[in-house]
Order: sequence, then C-alpha cells, then structure tokens
Amino acid sequence: MPLPDARGEDELVAEVVALEGEASVSVGDAVKAGDTIETKADSSVELALDGDFQNIVRIDGDSRVKVESIYPSKFYIEEGDVYARLDALPKGSTFELQSPTAVATVRGTVYRLKHRDGTSEVFNFSGDVEVFTKDESGKLSSEPVRLPPNQRLEMPLHAQAPKMVSMPPEDVRAGFAFTQAVDQHRRVFVAEGKKIKAPPLRDIEKRMNSQNPKPGGQGPQGNAPELQGQPQQPQGPPQQGGEGRPRKEPAPEGERKPPPQTGERRR
Repeated sequence: MPLPDARGEDELVAEVVALEGEASVSVGDAVKAGDTIETKADSSVELALDGDFQNIVRIDGDSRVKVESIYPSKFYIEEGDVYARLDALPKGSTFELQSPTAVATVRGTVYRLKHRDGTSEVFNFSGDVEVFTKDESGKLSSEPVRLPPNQRLEMPLHAQAPKMVSMPPEDVRAGFAFTQAVDQHRRVFVAEGKKIKAPPLRDIEKRMNSQNPKPGGQGPQGNAPELQGQPQQPQGPPQQGGEGRPRKEPAPEGERKPPPQTGERRR
C-alpha cells in the first residue's frame, strides 16, 4: 500500500541541520515531500525530521535521493548512500529507505541503505530491519528478509536470492561513527536551544492524527505485509471479570435486576 501523500497547507517538513562539502541544499533549508537532494563527492547532508532531533537522516557523497514523504517517512535512493538513526518515530508512523532493487523498512533502529552500480546493500547496526526485494517489474516480494543486527544484505539488480553476510569491521566502525556524530550534534542543538522548521514530535503526532485518524502505520509500497510491531488497535475496558467478561458493580438493594441476556423478557 503506497504511503499517503502529506502535502498541503499543513505539510510536514524536515530541516538541513548539518552540511559538509557541496550539496543542492544548505543548512537551515526546509525539506518537503517531492524534493530531491544531491550531494557532491566527499560531502554529506544531515536532516532532522523533527524539532526534538530524535530522527536523523544522513545522505553521503555522490548521492541523489528523493524525499517522497516526511511522515510516514519514505526516501528513494536513485544512487548513493543513506544512514538513518530513528530513536522516536511518531506513533503510527514508519520509515522506509527504497532503491531500484529493495525496500528496507523499520520502526526504530540505526541502519543504512547503499545503492551503487545497480546493487543495493542494507546494513543493520541495531534493532529490527525488514527488507523486501523487487523483481524486474518493480513488484515487491511477498515476504521480507529479516536482517539481524551487524549483518549486511546484498541485492544485485533483480536478483532472486539476496545474500546475507556479516558486516566487516570498517562498516561497523562507520555505523558507530554516524551514531556518535548524531549524539554530538544533538547535544549541541539542545544546549543552544536550537529551534528548527521541523515541528516537535508532539505536534507531528497531532497533525498526523488529524490528517489520518485511522490507527496504525503503513507498510511498504506494494503488496508486502506491514512490519511487525505496528501500534496495537485501541484496547477495550482495562478491567475484566471472570472468563473475559467486564466486571459489574452490585446493584443497590431493591433495584430491579436487568433482564437476562437470553433474548426472552422475564415477566
């Protein structure tokens, strides 16, 4: 199922909070659905998806990435390398990194999707990542590959069988360096009281609820099932009596008892 388009007067935006080298955006720019970000060699762009700096995306050098949706989040990597650290996605939201050969979807983790020369690679540094492959027509696989932490999944163009391998030390170090950089930037921004164009998580959740009152997040685009761990449906009364029936308070003395639940009225 395609993710809904959140464009409109109350369109959600991210903001460029860090830049190294050269790119098509600058620090302080608002980024919205439909924008494409390009980076030059040896460059990187860091986006904050919320004003609390809890969900961060970094686009590395020689990349071309289209922002298809801010929340639920979807980034399409035409070519390049993208890291994501997702510490507190809004309730009901999901996060996807897509490429021509794969969709990697999560609800909270640190991971990376790289697409170069027709081959996609997904790196899981922590948490749960589900990866759906694409066939020649772009249709997603019906079942995802579940990628454990510290593993890498390689997907050549329209390959039938993705290859899972352990991440080499240099990739593990790259993931650790990314998380350290995010922590450092977050500390600085909080200490400075930095305010950005991206709203805080509380406001994002309110806006999403008003635009899409149906509970639960969206799965990846296509016919693939939703990621496990979606928010649960609203629960019933918290107190239960015997055999799952709601508890009843005793009726005051002298008060008529309610009719039995058999469909017949007591005379």
